[in-house]
Amino acid sequence: MQKYPRRAAATKMNATSPTSVLASRRTTWLLLGLVAILLLATWWIRRQRSLTDDALSALTSFSSNDADRLYAYGDPREIEMTHLTRDSFREIYRQIIWPAVSRFHSAEAPVANVYAHGSEACAYQNVADSGGYHGQWIQCVWASNAGPKLGLTDEILTAWKLQFWYGAGRRSGFKYIIEARRKGYAKDGPLLKRLGIPGMFDVKTGRVIPWTHLF
Repeated sequence: MQKYPRRAAATKMNATSPTSVLASRRTTWLLLGLVAILLLATWWIRRQRSLTDDALSALTSFSSNDADRLYAYGDPREIEMTHLTRDSFREIYRQIIWPAVSRFHSAEAPVANVYAHGSEACAYQNVADSGGYHGQWIQCVWASNAGPKLGLTDEILTAWKLQFWYGAGRRSGFKYIIEARRKGYAKDGPLLKRLGIPGMFDVKTGRVIPWTHLF
């Protein structure tokens, strides 16, 4: 038999230069970086929109006699440290907050802005009462791991401000706001004592400030 010589299989080697490898890696990292920036920007925009929506929602709750919806924004730390239950907040809203809020009516459409590098949003609405006094409803929420939150006990200070500062002509000077708090506590202190609410929760320090230390 005639023997035919075997053909040696030729193996083609693709030689890749270090320069092309480096360029490919740079392109990959650049694309990944752009994707990360786009995702971060999308998250940031959605977060800001969410916070402003929640601030407007809280403002609506505050001005429409919806204590339960407002209570849902309560910070768990505040609720625990001030012993503020849903039932006690309903009573506070009914006897302190709503009487001060209901004397005013909306004068302009509400607006909301983002603050503190996107971690807080406040909604504002200019209001007026039948006597021609002008005021402002304000609700601020901040971002937390448990969702958007606001200060429930701070709503009491807002009610006193509406009743005894805006309702008295809003004289210029912080001393008049302090005076409004003093008048408010003189009126509502017995109720707060009966409900066992010791003071206002300060979100910045995580402490409760006694009512009498606020004026």
